[in-house]
Amino acid sequence: MLPRYTVEVSHNGLGKYRVVSGTDHYVVQAKAKALQLSWDEEYSRKQAKDREKNSKEQERRSRIRSREERQQDLEDKLEEASQRTEDAKTELEQIQNTLRSALKLKHAVKWEKLKRADPYPTPEPVAPSYREYPYEPKPDDVKYQPLPNPEPEPQSDNTRYKPSLGFFDKLVKSRAEKKIQIANELYASEHAAWVERAQQIETENKKQANELYLRDRGEWEEAVPKVQLENQKEAKKILGEKEN
Repeated sequence: MLPRYTVEVSHNGLGKYRVVSGTDHYVVQAKAKALQLSWDEEYSRKQAKDREKNSKEQERRSRIRSREERQQDLEDKLEEASQRTEDAKTELEQIQNTLRSALKLKHAVKWEKLKRADPYPTPEPVAPSYREYPYEPKPDDVKYQPLPNPEPEPQSDNTRYKPSLGFFDKLVKSRAEKKIQIANELYASEHAAWVERAQQIETENKKQANELYLRDRGEWEEAVPKVQLENQKEAKKILGEKEN
């Protein structure tokens, strides 16, 4: 009886555990490694999905806050306008009362004395038009995550790795075992090659994703001081107008 080889494979992130066993040590190791890689990719996709979900939730909350702030600003302006209207009505009533009193006294009114000589209030300050800061790139943003391997993984149950056993193969056990061994070796060889290519692709994708992040990060770091300088100029301009 051929000895059996066993490898335990687990993944804490997914909470998965499996035992891979077989009579060929190389094939068992290749299967275990492929299974571990498959779980790692599954976990990476899960993390990317979670990050995308969190990003959308943050954007939603930001929109809600912005909408609430605009609503509050509108309510404040409406309240201020209402108060000014009430003040204007009060002044108008005072003027009308003065006119009615003058008519009852039946004497000439010295209109020049009724005119208000106090200066007009300063015009309402104009709100500064500050530029918004650009979005700060984060390493865990979805766009900076490496792409998955597009090349499908060879499967042991593929017909390519299932030998066709003829009549004589079924009669002669050694013939069948030889064909099965050749098929298993073909699968193990092609799967090992796939694992090697997958690692190369993963390394290249990570490199490209990191380069994209570093490029965007550099552009952001260059833009922030410019926006900050423009906002400072705008603030000084508003302060200068208030002092005048």
